Amino acid sequence: MADGVSLELLALPPGFDAVTAELRADAWSLLLPAAGSVLQTVAVAAAQAWWTARRTAATELRAGDGR
Repeated sequence: MADGVSLELLALPPGFDAVTAELRADAWSLLLPAAGSVLQTVAVAAAQAWWTARRTAATELRAGDGR
């Protein structure tokens, strides 16, 4: 950026008062992403466990075919 270019003019709407702006974190905006991450982790772990058990069972069943 060139000297003299105010980023405030680009980022903030006209009449915006930075002193009155406040950030708040409500419970939903904190809990929903956290719960989503936990659910995704559990779903991936369950899918991997199911896939591994399925492949292991198929291998064991095939091992008895040679006799």
